[in-house]
Amino acid sequence: MEPSNSEGAWGEDFPVIANWLDKMFGEEQLKWELAWLSYAYQGALRGQPRKGHAHFLVGPPNCGKTLYNTQVLGHLFGGHMKCSEYLIGRTEFNDHLFETGFWTVDDEAGSGGEAHVQFSSRVKEFVANDSFVVNAKFKKSGRVFWRGRLSITLNNDPVSMRMIPDLDMSTRDKLMIFSCNEFSEFTRDFKDKVVAELPHFAAWLDDHEIPEDMLDVRFGVKAFICENVDETSQADSRYSHIKELLEIFREAQLDPGDEWAGTCSGLLQVLSKLSGCEVLLRDVNTRKLGWGMRHLSSKGCDWLKRTETKGSHRWRITN
Repeated sequence: MEPSNSEGAWGEDFPVIANWLDKMFGEEQLKWELAWLSYAYQGALRGQPRKGHAHFLVGPPNCGKTLYNTQVLGHLFGGHMKCSEYLIGRTEFNDHLFETGFWTVDDEAGSGGEAHVQFSSRVKEFVANDSFVVNAKFKKSGRVFWRGRLSITLNNDPVSMRMIPDLDMSTRDKLMIFSCNEFSEFTRDFKDKVVAELPHFAAWLDDHEIPEDMLDVRFGVKAFICENVDETSQADSRYSHIKELLEIFREAQLDPGDEWAGTCSGLLQVLSKLSGCEVLLRDVNTRKLGWGMRHLSSKGCDWLKRTETKGSHRWRITN
């Protein structure tokens, strides 16, 4: 979208949009949203798109996140294309997606297992790369240079939030995840007012200078993950029971300042003798315990460290 000639301050020429975003994001989150959006818009406007984070909007139903995703962001980037079928692996045909620079997923139900692994992998690929394999029916596959944006909306219930990729250390730096607040000021002509104000909002974005402490070399802006969403996502992760096991072990076996070192097999033997672990251990073997501990370690769990000594994998757990 071409910006207007407006040079007003925040909200001066787009009061409806400004009021909506102020309330939907809140002061702290809004500055990160505007940093991500202005960086992406400025590059797209000049025909010089740059790599950027995948964008997630988590919130209650009817807060306006889908309207914002498809109408505000969709118009700013010249249209959008829904990509859920491709991201979760239901289809490999993706040629139509590269006709626009903005992909959307709106309020899809979260899925687990291999579908979630596939989804997480493709989100990471989307952000990190700018050369993609293009597959079309009855045509030879090829590659395309592409630096667009991906924006995903989801409700804040436990099932929907399963769509959030595993927030390990290799993924966290590629995401912007926001928690949207309720908004109750929608009217029948709200959408029309927003669309009319968009060129003025675009002008403000084009002039916006990102604060220096928010800048990042690789993706323009530092990653942002809302703390509440982060905590909820980790609590509902497939390895949450492993974390509970280790916390029971730390509380029962380690005094403050103590450390335990050993293998997964040794830890499993100790856990099997602890009261309260019987239920949690029903579906846990050495391999699953090891995968869970690697996952927690990759998320930056500071009391769990992995070491390699003479080819054997050992762990250190501190209190």
